[in-house]
Amino acid sequence: MTDDCGTMSDQRWSVARNWPALLAAAIALGLVSSAVLAKETLVLLDGKRIEADVTAIDAATGRIAAAGLDQPLELQALRSLTRPAAEAKREPGTFAVHLAGGGELRVKSLKVADEKISLSSAYGDAVLPLEAARAIVFASDNKAEKRAAITDQGNEMLARALAQPPGERDALLVIVEGKVQTLSGLVSEWKATGVSFDWEGQTREIPFERIYAVALAQLGPPHDATGECNVATTDGSTITGRVAELADGKLTLSLSKDARLVVPWDAVRSIAIKSDRLVYLSDLKPASAETRPVVTLLRPWQADRGVMGGPLRLGEQTFDKGLGVMSRTQLTFAQPPGFDALAATIGIDASAQGRGNCDFVVLVDGREAFRETMTGKTLAKEIRVSTAGASRVALVVEPGEDLDLADHADWCDVRFLKTAK
Repeated sequence: MTDDCGTMSDQRWSVARNWPALLAAAIALGLVSSAVLAKETLVLLDGKRIEADVTAIDAATGRIAAAGLDQPLELQALRSLTRPAAEAKREPGTFAVHLAGGGELRVKSLKVADEKISLSSAYGDAVLPLEAARAIVFASDNKAEKRAAITDQGNEMLARALAQPPGERDALLVIVEGKVQTLSGLVSEWKATGVSFDWEGQTREIPFERIYAVALAQLGPPHDATGECNVATTDGSTITGRVAELADGKLTLSLSKDARLVVPWDAVRSIAIKSDRLVYLSDLKPASAETRPVVTLLRPWQADRGVMGGPLRLGEQTFDKGLGVMSRTQLTFAQPPGFDALAATIGIDASAQGRGNCDFVVLVDGREAFRETMTGKTLAKEIRVSTAGASRVALVVEPGEDLDLADHADWCDVRFLKTAK
């Protein structure tokens, strides 16, 4: 016997699957204008892009239904989904909760008690275990003139704190005489008006109006982000969680074991999927790294940045993930078990202003598997190299005709892929 919930779910999925026919009929009858139909851009693990109208996501089966697709796609087969939503607009005076798995949830109000965070956001109320948060920022968007310098300084110091490996002590960012200072200790109690903070053998009572942020100690096991997504929304949040369902114009996210958040689909700008079939090399530590400049100054390789320290940019396109290196650099990585391909978009960074000439080389267990000469005027190139059965993969950049002058080489979105099923 099928229960009502199961029947409704099956019916809803059936409607989603037959959406193309229903949509065509609606357009033919003049009920829907094809000009106003928004399309999502789906980017597959191999970089292929598909334009489609996503109508449903069923986490139980891991499938996405979309108008224009012959059959549903697996969620884990995607790198990202981008929607034609409005630009993000942050409301001033809001709180921010940095989640342990990454991302930042904008909230209107929050309360911490009994190792839980009770919060209210633009998308409703939720209760999170304190361990699900990496940091809490108080009124981080208060941009009044007298607070602007504090906000900028606080954001910079919080970024430094979050860049450190999670530890057993809290970092309290307090405002003292118009400046932000960091205290290392433990929050022993959360109160209605502030916190009790154990610091240098003393317990101090610090009111919330003097606290810029708290970077929280991480005492439990490392956060398992497998299968999670980063959902960017129009209120400026980047919500990290697992997709539970997309149905009836609402996206349901599971933030923790007992906490869910429902976001209107129209408020979603993009979804980045942390697929278990993809690993970015910029998230890995190289087994070895060597840079030997010819005539230029030594510049260390950069993860998720260009070698000059700016964003990774090829032409007009900016990339969030990748490696920035100079010529005569070799980065060797251990390939994770089960992965069998390497993919990337390569080119000379826009910071070189059209200059530069170098060879991009991929070595698979010491064997040259790919080589391409790129100049500052060459269009970016998407590559894919088989690494099946290999244990080590090396990314090498060799100088070209102009030695290593302006060779700001970018391995954008460079990633290991698991293509075998």
